[in-house]
Amino acid sequence: MTHKVEKRVTVKDLIDADILEVGQVIYRLYKGRRFEGKVLSDGSIELAHTGGKFDSLSGAAKPIAGSVDGWEWWYTIRANGKECLLNELRNEYKNNLST
Repeated sequence: MTHKVEKRVTVKDLIDADILEVGQVIYRLYKGRRFEGKVLSDGSIELAHTGGKFDSLSGAAKPIAGSVDGWEWWYTIRANGKECLLNELRNEYKNNLST
C-alpha cells in the first residue's frame, strides 16, 4: 500500500500562485485587540505591533496566542473584499494543484 505524500504548502507558494500578494495584511482579533501582520516577498510574516519577522503563520501567531495552527488563526481580505481564513486560500491552492 502506497501513501501519497502531500506537499507542505507555504505562504511563498501562495504568493507565487498569485493567491496572496506581497504586502497583503493578515489579521486576527484576539482578546479584544486587533493584531496585524504583513506578507513579505520571501513568504515570511512581519508583525505590525512588534516588527518581529516570522517564517510561518504559526510562528507569527505564537507570541500572541501560543501554539496555534496559523492557517486556521489568521484572516485576510480577498481581492473581492470578502474576509477569509488563510486556510481557505491554502485549500484553493491545493485544489488547483490537483486539477
